[in-house]
Amino acid sequence: MNPGTIHSSVTFARRGALRVRVLCAGACVGLLFVSTARAVRATQDPPPVKPSQPPTPTDPAPTPTKPAPAATEQAPTPDEQPAPLPVDQAIQRAVAALDRMEAGQDAQQASTEIEELYKTIQQADPNNVYLFYIQGRRLILAGRAVDGTKALERFAASRPGQNDWQTWRILGDAYLKEFPRLAEPKYRRALLLNDHEPTILLGLSAALSKQGRRDEAVQLAKRAVEVDGRRSVRYLSNYATLLRANAKPRQAAQVINVAIALARQAVEKQPGDPAPLRVLVAQYEIALLILRDVLRATPDDASAYASVAQITERLADARRLLRLHEVITLFENTALTQLADDVPIDFRLSYARLLNLVGRTEDARRQYQLVLSADPENAAAHDALSDLPTMDKTGEPPPAGK
Repeated sequence: MNPGTIHSSVTFARRGALRVRVLCAGACVGLLFVSTARAVRATQDPPPVKPSQPPTPTDPAPTPTKPAPAATEQAPTPDEQPAPLPVDQAIQRAVAALDRMEAGQDAQQASTEIEELYKTIQQADPNNVYLFYIQGRRLILAGRAVDGTKALERFAASRPGQNDWQTWRILGDAYLKEFPRLAEPKYRRALLLNDHEPTILLGLSAALSKQGRRDEAVQLAKRAVEVDGRRSVRYLSNYATLLRANAKPRQAAQVINVAIALARQAVEKQPGDPAPLRVLVAQYEIALLILRDVLRATPDDASAYASVAQITERLADARRLLRLHEVITLFENTALTQLADDVPIDFRLSYARLLNLVGRTEDARRQYQLVLSADPENAAAHDALSDLPTMDKTGEPPPAGK
């Protein structure tokens, strides 16, 4: 019997009991008791279904179902977003991007990455002290030194900031130009945390030099060169400059010669990059100032005159190459973009010649090939291609200017 049938029986029994009660009060009590007892028994003990009897539509047979997978076993749906980056990893990536930005590597891309990572950290942990560090360095690199130092000072006051030498070095750099007295204690705190970092020694020597304490500045500059192992132009150049300021031009000349040699090597390794060329130009200019002091002290020094002539000639060549780089940059940023596929053949030939002059041999080769694609009989492009130097065994083009 299904539940609907049971309900109907109970209802009928109750109505019948009511009629009997109206007709005869004594009999209705017994009937109501019997009807109610039967209805309750029917509810508790439904009639069994025979094995051969199929289930009724109201009693469908249960269908086997698979157990629901555990939460960890569920595959992510296409609409699910990837898990947010952990705060520690976001901080590490932001610091690495700031270092690249400070070194001038992919500044625009690094700036965008820093902004996204800053938001990630801020959403996950709004009170994280590294937010001050990231914001401070970013503002300083953007030229907003006042706002940047305020944020960085707040990080320096925190527990991790107190033991971070780079934070104190950056603060020293930020104060150095206008407030060398304020920069000095920042550098000294950084030096206590890391006494083998040449950038700290470089900054502290500059801060002392600006205060007129030249002997101390020279010693620190020398120590920076030694810690660096005489591998970087910037430390040698700083040392030579301070020696010259301390009236030691001959010692300064020896140091600047090492800096010039390193700068020339960098230009030869990166012939198409104007940045090493600018460094070389700066070393030549410092060398001429030092040689002028040498000649003032010893006007009869013939070797000094010869060095002046040689360096002046090389400086002129380097400046000429820099001007060519400037013209090439103008072509690449404006002319080639504006002209697109309608670049005149004569213009492309001139562009290729400039590329070859600054040492971008393979770029020049591609331009000559583009000329020949448009004009297969172009004699100038054929001659230029035959005259171009080939790549050497190391896969590097020859140095610029050769």
